[in-house]
Amino acid sequence: MADDIIHLVPRAEDADEEEDSASASAMDVSYDTSLPAQHTYLGNDMEDLTGRTVFEEDSLQTIPVLTSHDVILVPGQILPLQIFRPLEISMMHRIIENDRTFGIVGESSIASSPQPLGTTAEIRSYKEEVDELSGVATLVVKAEGRQRFRIVSSRTRSDGILMASIKILPDKPTADVGEAARLPSLSRFKGRSTFRYAPSERHKDPYGFSHMTAWPAWVYRQYDANLLVSKIETELREWTENFATLSLPRDPCRFSYWVASSLLLDDKLRLEMLSYDNPVQRLRCELAILRDCRVLTCKECNQKMADRSDVFSMSQSGPQGAYVLLASGIHGGNEIAAFVFTR
Repeated sequence: MADDIIHLVPRAEDADEEEDSASASAMDVSYDTSLPAQHTYLGNDMEDLTGRTVFEEDSLQTIPVLTSHDVILVPGQILPLQIFRPLEISMMHRIIENDRTFGIVGESSIASSPQPLGTTAEIRSYKEEVDELSGVATLVVKAEGRQRFRIVSSRTRSDGILMASIKILPDKPTADVGEAARLPSLSRFKGRSTFRYAPSERHKDPYGFSHMTAWPAWVYRQYDANLLVSKIETELREWTENFATLSLPRDPCRFSYWVASSLLLDDKLRLEMLSYDNPVQRLRCELAILRDCRVLTCKECNQKMADRSDVFSMSQSGPQGAYVLLASGIHGGNEIAAFVFTR
């Protein structure tokens, strides 16, 4: 638990306050970075749902869909919702009683494509509250992004709920980069007895097969999923001092989704990364962004807000997350030291 604690020290606003730095250092605050990922602000009395719904890849499904103007949901990302419209509460109850799955589609995706890209969300826990004074019911839901999809067709029911026929997009597994260099047509000439390297020799040159191909080893390194993960981790270590406290998935596909949900990107770039079926392509795109982008700007006015080094993470799950807003439902929050601090 000690590794999950960071210390927040008030920063002087200008040079005139340097003399107060000694007193400010005495105001250190211990902060548990494991708390935001647990979303305990939703309450400790939520009812947990067990089991998991996974649709077959390339299959057609019909699910209710919610649109959002400020969240592009990524598989593996937690989505907290606070719903107060009676029709949507009724819809969520029907979803909970069935397969607990609905779709989230960003408004920017709807505007940019005739077949919008979205992500299924599975409800993990929920609770319903009724205000004693007003009698207004509120449904609090914690859902998790599961699978990418494209809308094939959609219709709006008489009660205003959007129902969509969707196609589940595949997540192609990361293949061994050397597998493509081995010609299946030559396998029949391989004898029963094969020469086996000692374990120490086997891992000495993982790209030794390149000598039998037209491409040098450095070409294959660019498409090695595990190597791309290591390079992205190296970039992130230079970005944030508390990188070691982040809880990162080890699978390259899940890792690529974690990076896509954590990077401070506009909707267009995030949708582009969601459109990739191959995690290697997604990892290569993310690595290029981490290497090229050094400044954070406002997406409305394009004004510089912070350097990349000014961003710090207050959560094990990364520097960006979705948080409940009482008025509008969902909000994406980032922490930027001395420039912006929104929760």
